[in-house]
Amino acid sequence: MWEFGSEPGTALITEFMALANHRKTIRAEIAEIAERSREAQLESLTRRAADEDLGLPDVPPIALLVLMTMVSRGIMMENSLGVTLGHAEALAVIENILATVENRSDSAHIDGVTETRAAGL
Repeated sequence: MWEFGSEPGTALITEFMALANHRKTIRAEIAEIAERSREAQLESLTRRAADEDLGLPDVPPIALLVLMTMVSRGIMMENSLGVTLGHAEALAVIENILATVENRSDSAHIDGVTETRAAGL
């Protein structure tokens, strides 16, 4: 979910959101699709949390989902304006949390992903 939300193509979502500000029918449709998408993501994340210990006992899956969505979207929006201060550090923190949760041990892969995302966002 994090990787999907951090892809440059998600900038299109921002365009649709801007369009939705001017068209109520589009706003309603986007909201419905976003809710269904979030529900599906939540179901997947909740199932994963139930199947294994994510190592985040005080973080409800819905909170984690919203935080991942908002951070990735915020970074994408700021980057489109040329604002990048703090992005690499924020991405590194999130990647490290995800590495812990996913029991990833390949820190070189994580560092490469973080550098690529910070430069490519």
